Amino acid sequence: MKKFIFKLESLLNMRRKREELVVQELAAAQAAKVRIVNKISDTKKIVNALIEDSKSYLKASIRIDSLLISRNYIELLKKQLAALEIELRTADEKILQVKQKLAEAVKQRKIIEKLKENQFTQYKKDYNKNDNAQMDEIANNKPRP
Repeated sequence: MKKFIFKLESLLNMRRKREELVVQELAAAQAAKVRIVNKISDTKKIVNALIEDSKSYLKASIRIDSLLISRNYIELLKKQLAALEIELRTADEKILQVKQKLAEAVKQRKIIEKLKENQFTQYKKDYNKNDNAQMDEIANNKPRP
């Protein structure tokens, strides 16, 4: 009997490749989120350090213009933090969208894989049926002593 050939193998390969691409897209989206989280963390550390420095400025004799520059910088960093928080929400939404896209790609791939499994199971049944029929024919055609 001839070898099993799945006629939709190229479609299955295409769906596997699409799934791999979506996995890479998800990894990129998650990496972008990590970068944003790190920026937020770094900016918060800078703000906290500047606030602590500002407190020490109050105790020491420091020029008012230095204190104003420091406070203005803190306000700028707080605005940047707000923008980063918006970017973080956008990154989370992007990750959610890509996860949904990945779930759909996995579902599409599994449909074709299940079809392949079913066709292969049917192929094995047919092969065994034909093999048994051939064996029976050989056994029936043997001359009897």
